[in-house]
Amino acid sequence: QRSEDDNASLEKVIAALDTAESMITELVDISKLDSGVIKPHMETFALQEVFDSMNLGFQLQAEKWNLDLRFVDCSLFVNSDRRFLRHIIHNFVSNAIRYTQNGRVLVGCRRKQQSVIIEVWDTGPGIPPEKLKEIFQEFVKGSSQDAKGSRCFGLGLAIVERMGAILDAPINVRSWPGKGTVFSVEIPLGINHDVEEPKEPIAQA
Repeated sequence: QRSEDDNASLEKVIAALDTAESMITELVDISKLDSGVIKPHMETFALQEVFDSMNLGFQLQAEKWNLDLRFVDCSLFVNSDRRFLRHIIHNFVSNAIRYTQNGRVLVGCRRKQQSVIIEVWDTGPGIPPEKLKEIFQEFVKGSSQDAKGSRCFGLGLAIVERMGAILDAPINVRSWPGKGTVFSVEIPLGINHDVEEPKEPIAQA
């Protein structure tokens, strides 16, 4: 029978192995993106489907840390790679929850001519201006104030930036130290062909 010390040591070993595996996976993903092995599959889909698919899981995380998380309903369609876009938004929301100690995280979209801008706002510690470009480099974290004790290697945003470049979808970040941060991605607007276009009115004789 193992002692408490043995159990604690075993848990540390398992955690270390999980950390190493996660880091290797992310490094492999970066290598595949850089080499062009991973190709995007462009399609038109409702952005709300992406929001709904990740809302439940993130709500559980937010409740655990007493954060107010809200996905604002969006009726827009986009033309993009569903997996890539989901990964990008997932990273934005995950980081927002990880670094926000109290307050809220808001996910929404807005139309800009023929594109859609998806934004993730938080009330976290913010990022100093001189760090805004650095956070997209490998092994650079956005903040040291990770109150959740999460394992973070500073690779997530590096992957996001590469995916954005492949999709020709600009990634942007604005931040106000001590007040919060907003990450965004701009993607092409999609046309919902299931909705019948309005016809010209028939002139009355």
